[in-house]
Amino acid sequence: MAEHTAGQRDPRSIAEITNDLLSNAQEVLRDEVRLAKVEITDELKSAARATAMLAAGVVMALFAFGMLLFAITWALDSWLPQWAAALIVAAAVALIATVLIVIGKNRVSEINPKPEETVETMKENVQWVKQPTQSGMTSKTGVSR
Repeated sequence: MAEHTAGQRDPRSIAEITNDLLSNAQEVLRDEVRLAKVEITDELKSAARATAMLAAGVVMALFAFGMLLFAITWALDSWLPQWAAALIVAAAVALIATVLIVIGKNRVSEINPKPEETVETMKENVQWVKQPTQSGMTSKTGVSR
């Protein structure tokens, strides 16, 4: 695009100018779609990591429950110190499982599937497109043409 000095007319026809505007609008729309894809991909990766943390917590909780049952079995079977050791192990596994589940739950609650940046820029683009049509075509000095 050639630059024009004040008072010079644009040598392009209205059709060419309209074509340029439509082309630019299409390019902006494509960029917005690309940005939305990037934002959604990032959120999905966060969701996958949080889900893995939750799954690990659930597995640990299952182990804890198994050990707790084993400790209760030993405690009822005989009043020997073996059950105390099994109970201590089960409590430690349960503590680890609780920590993992809480961390995973917090991470899942932080996930925002809405592409915030894209929504904002789309709103700005809509406002920008509406602006010349609402206020009339004005030059940089604010004088209507």
